[in-house]
Amino acid sequence: MRLKEEDRKDFKKFELFFQFNFHRVFYNFLILSGDFVFYYLFLDAFYLCYTTFEAFFRDDHVTRVSLLYI
Repeated sequence: MRLKEEDRKDFKKFELFFQFNFHRVFYNFLILSGDFVFYYLFLDAFYLCYTTFEAFFRDDHVTRVSLLYI
């Protein structure tokens, strides 16, 4: 079965629209996943700084020594 010319044009429009939206969704996913990784690393660094300062202010030798091995 052969497609009519206008059906072929509509199909081409749909194909381009789908390709554009797929790339847009994929790039948004990459950006969001990068944001989540950055947020996790920020929280991890914040927690490490917090435990370090807490150990020094409380004069906690056990925590201070365990933080030296991180």
